[in-house]
Amino acid sequence: ARSIHSMRRGRRFCSTAATSRLVSKIGRPTSALSTERSLDFLRAKGLDAEDLLLVSTLVKTNAGVESIDVSGNGFGAGGAESLVAIVRSSPQLSKLDASQNNLRASAALLAEAAASHGSLRSLAMSANAIGASACTASVEALAAAAGGSGLAELNLSHNAFGRAGGGLAAVPGLSSLRLASCAVGAAGTTELAAALAAGSTLRRLDLHECHCGADGAAALAEALTSGVALVSLDLSDNNIGDKSGLGSSGVSADAAVEALARCLRSSASLRELDLRLNGFDAVHLEELAAAAREGDGKRREPIELRL
Repeated sequence: ARSIHSMRRGRRFCSTAATSRLVSKIGRPTSALSTERSLDFLRAKGLDAEDLLLVSTLVKTNAGVESIDVSGNGFGAGGAESLVAIVRSSPQLSKLDASQNNLRASAALLAEAAASHGSLRSLAMSANAIGASACTASVEALAAAAGGSGLAELNLSHNAFGRAGGGLAAVPGLSSLRLASCAVGAAGTTELAAALAAGSTLRRLDLHECHCGADGAAALAEALTSGVALVSLDLSDNNIGDKSGLGSSGVSADAAVEALARCLRSSASLRELDLRLNGFDAVHLEELAAAAREGDGKRREPIELRL
């Protein structure tokens, strides 16, 4: 009996200690986790997997939570199960930022939970060391959601999953996709362009520093010229103007610039195009600027072109 009593007292002590540690980290009473609609105060608090388990227990009683930011905690894959539990127990949750947590392959579990949630509109999982297989599994989960996942904004920037990111434009209902520094490459960018041309719902696409090259840029430009309703496109820092050789599909820098110029002249939807840090020479820059001016004469609003 004495041993059982000691064990129970030990469990109570551990629970109290864990609660005290969590309160110290977040600077709020635990009641805030059960009552507040925004839990963005959880960002960068040094939470580990054990802390997140306690957070998930407390958030279960908060049916009204709408926004959660647990980015920058680095709790790793060990916290993924608790994060999934939080999503599934929060019916009103519309925004979740889980960036910079080293989720790795477990990011696919979070994507699966998001796909079946229904109310979640914005999901960020940037800088989580997500590889190609986890990215592919995430695409499959989001694409397979019955009636669409409801997700409108997805940020997977700074995950080097490469070409696998090309399938993300085909996720139904997605309007904003951020893939900065994901090494999507020319092949993945061409797949994104094909999905756009096939009727993707995307309106904003961020491909900053994705190694798109002249091939990928030309493919996207052609898709936009054909009537794709993209509003904002970031192609900065993609080596489009490199004249040292042809791209993998034989597209030269000059040909890519010509395609972009045609897009600037004819696209009725595009409002923002970022082409900075692409190594364009003076001739390229003038050709693009002139095309934008010509196109502005046909558009209701001038395009914001960054060179």
